[in-house]
Amino acid sequence: MPLKRESFRYLLLKIITKNINAELNREKLQSALLNSILNLFGETGLVESKFKLLIFNKEKKFAVVKCAKNFINNFRAAVALITNLNNEEALIFIAKVSGTIKGIKKAVLSFQSFNKKNGSNQ
Repeated sequence: MPLKRESFRYLLLKIITKNINAELNREKLQSALLNSILNLFGETGLVESKFKLLIFNKEKKFAVVKCAKNFINNFRAAVALITNLNNEEALIFIAKVSGTIKGIKKAVLSFQSFNKKNGSNQ
């Protein structure tokens, strides 16, 4: 009997910091996400999430994360509880959820063009 293939969701995370010049890095974001999931759902939740940080852009302050489809609501809760990154006050929100990485790439491109039109640096 064939095994059912695991389905994933890709999330576009936008990071907003109180200090515009705050230094962000991939390791700190990954650590914050991991610790938040671990604190809320324990080690079993962390394993169930199958979370992986795929893309991180520190200039544009966004990230792309992959997580298990059945863990998406729990992941939203874990992200909502993160208030500090690299000893800087920060807010992370989920800008887009997609079933494919292609959908997320389209959202990233539309985000960048939106920011250029409005003259925003964040």
